[in-house]
Amino acid sequence: MATIKSVIHETKKLLDISLNFSKSLLNKLMIRIFYSINYTWREVLR
Repeated sequence: MATIKSVIHETKKLLDISLNFSKSLLNKLMIRIFYSINYTWREVLR
């Protein structure tokens, strides 16, 4: 019983880590896209 609980606990930890990782990746991607769009607009409006 204890082993199953620990396995579930470890799985949750791994899920949390991967979720945080993907969130930060997504944030970086969004920032990059935002900057490139901004830059493109600046070039167009110039």
